[in-house]
Amino acid sequence: MYRFAWEWGILEGFHQISNDVLTKLFLVLTQFGGEMFLIAVIGLFYFCLNKEKGEKLGFIVLFSGAFNGVLKGLVKAKRPYEYVGKEHLIKGSVGSTSATGSSFPSGHSQNSASLYSTLPPLEKKKWLTIICIVLMIIVPLSRLYLGVHFPGDVVAGVILGVLTSLLILYLYDLLALKNKSPFWMYLSASLVLIPFLFFSPHADFFKVYGLLLGFTCGLAVEKRFVGFSTAVPLWQKFLRMLLALGIVLGVKEGLKLIFPDKLIFHLIRYFFITFLVIGVYPLVLKNKFFSRGL
Repeated sequence: MYRFAWEWGILEGFHQISNDVLTKLFLVLTQFGGEMFLIAVIGLFYFCLNKEKGEKLGFIVLFSGAFNGVLKGLVKAKRPYEYVGKEHLIKGSVGSTSATGSSFPSGHSQNSASLYSTLPPLEKKKWLTIICIVLMIIVPLSRLYLGVHFPGDVVAGVILGVLTSLLILYLYDLLALKNKSPFWMYLSASLVLIPFLFFSPHADFFKVYGLLLGFTCGLAVEKRFVGFSTAVPLWQKFLRMLLALGIVLGVKEGLKLIFPDKLIFHLIRYFFITFLVIGVYPLVLKNKFFSRGL
């Protein structure tokens, strides 16, 4: 994929001002667009604050992430530090920057933009809107400073993330007006994306598609057999959230130890994350610790 001279100029400019303090700072700030932080925010809403809003946040971010994975698999753009003579641009290690897969569009920028552009219309709080706008700027900047994306990558990511949010929020409103369940939108999205498992074989897409499929199947179980409420004491919310995050980390890292490093196993591993947390976890707790709350 062709890169413009001005993009290289911006990246070299960030490299010129880089130092250990800034690198450590941006390695932290970039995590506001990382998968675990986004999952934590979605889980906070879904299990503690507002289940319906958490569901909307979850679908928007997951669909946006899957769309990003499709584009990465089709474009197959190299990252800045992968070009000969540009290895110096990356700050830290590839693992510490969470740079996976190809470069265009930026996954951190798109996924965070989809979340941070969805929160303000759902919550309608001025202070939250300001924070979201700041984070929608900081996360893409962190990707540029760390040398893992070109300016075009992050700009495209932000635009796609915002447009995805606006479109899906519109579809939610349209379905509500017609008194239709949004579950059919989740199912349709899961089915429509299946061909890209063959035509856009990208690891990031397989992972996010697994999350989306697990999300859809998990909601089917939860809505049919559980139907929990967030109207529970604060300690129950706190414990519920901690256990959910524990399951996410346990499944994500535990299955990695036993599954081969193959695309289909990435999909299965990530499927179990959302399916267990959304579908099985509340069902198990219903008759044990949180019977009154659920």
